[in-house]
Amino acid sequence: MTSRRQKLLVYLDQNFISEMAKPTHGRVRQDFRELYSVLQKGFWNEQLVVLRSGFHDLETSLAGLLRDAIRARRSTLGHVNLVSQWHIRESQIVASLHTFLCRPDSNPVICYDDAFEDEPDARVGHIDIDVNTEWVHADAKEQRKQLAVELDTVRQRILEHSISYDQQFRIEMDASRQDALRPYYLRHHTAAAGITDEQYRQFVTSNAFARVPIIWLEVALLTRLMTAHSTRTIKQGDVTDIDAMATYLPYCDVYGADRFMAEVARSLKVPERYKCHLFDSGKDGVAGLIDHIRNALAGIMPVNVPGLSIFVAAADSIKENSFSFFHKIGKPSEDGGEPLRRVDRALRL
Repeated sequence: MTSRRQKLLVYLDQNFISEMAKPTHGRVRQDFRELYSVLQKGFWNEQLVVLRSGFHDLETSLAGLLRDAIRARRSTLGHVNLVSQWHIRESQIVASLHTFLCRPDSNPVICYDDAFEDEPDARVGHIDIDVNTEWVHADAKEQRKQLAVELDTVRQRILEHSISYDQQFRIEMDASRQDALRPYYLRHHTAAAGITDEQYRQFVTSNAFARVPIIWLEVALLTRLMTAHSTRTIKQGDVTDIDAMATYLPYCDVYGADRFMAEVARSLKVPERYKCHLFDSGKDGVAGLIDHIRNALAGIMPVNVPGLSIFVAAADSIKENSFSFFHKIGKPSEDGGEPLRRVDRALRL
């Protein structure tokens, strides 16, 4: 299956989860409490799932005293993990390569089967396993700080030389092409796609490479951020926000981002490009998100509910043998028929 799942797929930026995880006696916005209630009801009703990613794990590791509360909140909204950023990149590049080479068996570039570690439409489990991987992100804070400093140097150059969006887009895309042609990626992707080095180089230098969703989004979002907001200092969380949106927005029905990143994405018409409803964390944005989810759930039938429910009120004459009676209802028939198909026969016994 490569189509969107039956359940509503929701991705929320960490700031949404953090607000909903704050203690009830603290300074919690009422709209976030309401949002949590709507999401939780939809999750347990088998209508939606709030997706989890490695970016959430990274942000949670930096959340200080709120870490345990964030993990607890996440476990009540969805048990579905998305695959890594690098897995998404590989699957999109390989699918784009096959399309570029006109191979008849190529998968869609945005293939939903490639995006999830857990099946979103599976029955909601009552036990959630959340592994603490904070050790993986031990150096994350310093790395983000260093990257923000490097990007801010680029931003200052853009401001100083009045570089346009189109000019910087070409610079950033050329850098992405050069990175894709590094020996490791060249060997990895040619092997994964079963092609020659020359075929891979032709693809990377073509317009097809620039249209790969994760690549276009990374370049376009970062370029817009640095050119349209050239007087704003790059923040440590900006790259994480860009990476998360570039990786997962095309696979979601609903995406919640902070106000600034939502503004950047809307200026590029990202929601329209990938048919995803984008909401920000401002009061109007959260109110719009609540209304959208309620309206969407009104049109979604719960997934994984029984096709037939039976209520049996035992008569006095069979109460003494009730165990045998209900055993016959659930037991397959002699001819191998399904238990529910033999209910009528059991009731007559």
